[in-house]
Amino acid sequence: MKKGKRKNTRTVVIASFLCILLCLSSGIVSAQLLPEKLEISAPKKAEIGEIVSLTVTCEGKPIEGVTIYANRVEIGRTKSDGTITYSFDKMGPYRIEAEKGDYISGRTTLVILLPGKELEEIPTPPRVITITLPETPVVKFKEVKPETPINLTLERSVLKRIFVKVVEKSEGVCISVEELKEKPPEVPALPSEISIKVYVYIEIKIENITVENIEEAEIEFKIEKHWLAEHGIGSGQITLSRYSKVKGEWEVLDTKIIGEDETHVYYSTKIPEFSTYAITAMPMEVTPTPTVTPPPEVTPTPPVVPTPTPTPEVTPTPTPVPPGFEAVFAIAGLLAVAYLVLKRRK
Repeated sequence: MKKGKRKNTRTVVIASFLCILLCLSSGIVSAQLLPEKLEISAPKKAEIGEIVSLTVTCEGKPIEGVTIYANRVEIGRTKSDGTITYSFDKMGPYRIEAEKGDYISGRTTLVILLPGKELEEIPTPPRVITITLPETPVVKFKEVKPETPINLTLERSVLKRIFVKVVEKSEGVCISVEELKEKPPEVPALPSEISIKVYVYIEIKIENITVENIEEAEIEFKIEKHWLAEHGIGSGQITLSRYSKVKGEWEVLDTKIIGEDETHVYYSTKIPEFSTYAITAMPMEVTPTPTVTPPPEVTPTPPVVPTPTPTPEVTPTPTPVPPGFEAVFAIAGLLAVAYLVLKRRK
């Protein structure tokens, strides 16, 4: 009995040891199979035209051949030392992403400013914040919550207000606004059926707020009345169009007039996401003059004259003579005859 117990004990010990080895080996294999994350080292801000250096590493080691994207546009690949240099020619927030094979993508945010401008980070959006273009084209918030939406009012700009309400808290939110005199080269021309005259192009970029996290977004803008009069455009023809990168085409947004004064007409538009916009005049809807079709000539039908039905002659019924009158007439006749006879004898 003792030998049997010893054998069972040895078996249990060996089985436990094998299980431990198996668990350790599977853990090592699992650790080896886990993808590693790429890290991006970059400045938080830079100026237009400045050469920016980006470095991609993984666990402190430089990674070569990593594809770098800025706002989903490829700008190059890293060299053997894990670096890439690039110069940005447009201001605004840029989402920098690093991708390669089975690595977990890395990302960071870089803000490009106009020369000599500083980026001020605001802890949370105040009730209303006013910015002036082009002096303050970029605003950054440490965090944005549903109860503290972004409410920007703009001065010296065709835009009057930008409102953004989020579904969930977002951190490091950055918004940039730029008015463009000409159409950006990367977007197609506006089709003639939605635009006969462009008032201005606008680029609004927002970083670290996804489309899914936007509960509500709205833009208010203004149009000068003398511009409308100069080009013979009615206030009701003005609309805001958005360029959709997904569809590769312009989309007309529902635009409504919210007021006017002596010099401007004011408009408001709900927007699905931030992009390149164009304030334009749409063609006037021409109501075609209806063609009046003359009624067919109708030959008048002569009136039907009814054939008169002859009225049958009615034979008058003789009025009955009262009895006794016949005798009276007979006596009178006899008297007349007698009178004539006597007169002849005389």
